[in-house]
Amino acid sequence: MKLKLSQIVIDKGTQTRDEMDQKTVSEYAEVLMNKEVMPPLEVFSDGINYYLVDGFHRYFANKQVGNTEVEVNIHKGTLRDAQQFALGVND
Repeated sequence: MKLKLSQIVIDKGTQTRDEMDQKTVSEYAEVLMNKEVMPPLEVFSDGINYYLVDGFHRYFANKQVGNTEVEVNIHKGTLRDAQQFALGVND
């Protein structure tokens, strides 16, 4: 499924890294500019919001190249579920 980047919530404690690696974002942006397919982002939906839990570098790479929509896998759950899932992503 595709979502607009503007629909995806990125600021509710689901980013577990201290900072983004801008080099990785740029590398992913180059991949996207070459029309290569990247894995979908992982988001949790509580029925209202879509919380990004995995794929922050890909999210920002898509923004960098001007994409407005992105493929996502949607999991059902609360913000708390999303935060707990995110903790395990980069464990």
